[in-house]
Amino acid sequence: MDLAKRAKNPWPECRTDPAVRWRRLCQCPGGVGQRHAGAQLQKDLYTYVKGEILSYRQAGTMPDLVSIGNEVDTGFLGSLGSPTGADFGGFAALQIQAIQAVNDAAADTSLGPAIPAPLTCIHITPAWDLTQFFTLANHNNIPYDAICQSYYPIYHGPLTAAQACRVQSQQQADRTRGAD
Repeated sequence: MDLAKRAKNPWPECRTDPAVRWRRLCQCPGGVGQRHAGAQLQKDLYTYVKGEILSYRQAGTMPDLVSIGNEVDTGFLGSLGSPTGADFGGFAALQIQAIQAVNDAAADTSLGPAIPAPLTCIHITPAWDLTQFFTLANHNNIPYDAICQSYYPIYHGPLTAAQACRVQSQQQADRTRGAD
């Protein structure tokens, strides 16, 4: 929490991923993820994320952006919510519950008036095609606000290549809209 306070002081933006610590709790022997699955795991994740966001809010360091998991296309809470398996729906159910927890923490009036919820994103790697991954996310009704994708110049090349890809994607989208 101290780091979040210091980060918000000189810079107005703060990003957090409450699921990083949750993932550690789930994957350790005897951890929550070892004991719970399905609806119970969704409830546990909701409770945990809401508590984390409320603690940021109470400390006056409400994040601007929250991602539920880090590079989740390579796995989320182990096999329990992995989007790489045959059941993208399990991953989606966990994401939906966690994002709802973020929104509910912002709306919670036990700490004062409701405040705007931080933006939420799904953070993936370039391993999956963005269109393919987010088509599945949209099909499963995950209510994210932004797409977050890791970028490492050593692996993905210069940023100018990524910018060129963005321009090409925009041009393709413009051509597609023009065909309607």
